[in-house]
Amino acid sequence: MNTSRMRSTAAAALGSAALLAALLSATGRAPAPPPPSGSAARIPACGEHTGSAACSAYGPAARLGGGTVRTYGEYQGGIPKALGISLTAPAVSGLPTSEATDGKHCYDADADGHVDGMHECVGGHSLELALPATPAASAGVPFQWVLFNWNPHGHNPHGRYDVAHFDVHFYLVPKEVRTAIRTGGCALLIACDQLAAAGKPVPAAYLPAGYPASSPQTAEGAMGAHLDSRPPTTGTLSGQTFIYGAYAGDLIF
Repeated sequence: MNTSRMRSTAAAALGSAALLAALLSATGRAPAPPPPSGSAARIPACGEHTGSAACSAYGPAARLGGGTVRTYGEYQGGIPKALGISLTAPAVSGLPTSEATDGKHCYDADADGHVDGMHECVGGHSLELALPATPAASAGVPFQWVLFNWNPHGHNPHGRYDVAHFDVHFYLVPKEVRTAIRTGGCALLIACDQLAAAGKPVPAAYLPAGYPASSPQTAEGAMGAHLDSRPPTTGTLSGQTFIYGAYAGDLIF
């Protein structure tokens, strides 16, 4: 069996309800996470805790706005129960607002010799975050790293996600897989020779219920295709949603 699909199956077993939603509404404060997820701050650290009770572990912090952001995991009896993102309160203050992206992933689509940061760049302002170290005697998670994005002007598709928001991507594949998905002039700035791979359907056996198998029109450079369960008629994002990412027929985040 394809190892990426094995990771996808394991990810489904962990349960999307236990994860921070892939898209968080930028309301000026971090939304209260549903219990028991998000309660890591009130759970003893795994390094100081043994037995069957719950414990928490954190990844290294990165600077965000006026504060920090880091990953966290919750474990109970050696079994991972939740994986999420923890922001300090000042992190939602002082975020960049004028520039749509950090300019890491751009393409001169109209070939005018100038890159329009608003329309010819993707990915917002991004941070690569390491996952917490797996506690001793605990099962690992299928995820390898996290990509955290701040989008002050939103992003395509317009009319759906063009409002300020955070994106959180829990990747099932190494960073090199993402890097190999180049920017270009097709769909949402993906290289045209990679559009077919981005649009390759995910087999039904590995596809969560309610999600499309393929969405080439949402294929993006340095990202892949986005599988969105929201009907196109739902309009602009309000609150939060959960999106899967796919490339070459595999779920990658």
